[in-house]
Amino acid sequence: MIKVKIFRKTDGNIYKVDVSGHADYDEYGNDIVCSAVSAIVQTAVLGLTRVLGLKIDLVMEEGLLKFNIPKMLNKNMYAKTNIILDTMVTGLEEIEKLYNEHIEIFNIEGGV
Repeated sequence: MIKVKIFRKTDGNIYKVDVSGHADYDEYGNDIVCSAVSAIVQTAVLGLTRVLGLKIDLVMEEGLLKFNIPKMLNKNMYAKTNIILDTMVTGLEEIEKLYNEHIEIFNIEGGV
């Protein structure tokens, strides 16, 4: 199962995302759940780094993708970052609705 952890500050801003595990929906190369999750999360990372120009702490390994948003962003940049990340979360939630045996999303609130 893919586990997605979304970490939010007390103000609602996302500051960290951890995606781990495998969907096990189908065999490697044919797993549409894994492909969809990977595409959504990696597109969000590209939006943050290439479109917004953020330097994020990123780890990508087999079965793991995690990143942290820089701590000192101005209000405008947080707004732009949240648009990208909230869109990512919305896409992942739609996948979870259809394939809830293969992906689970955890919203963790109250962080730094």
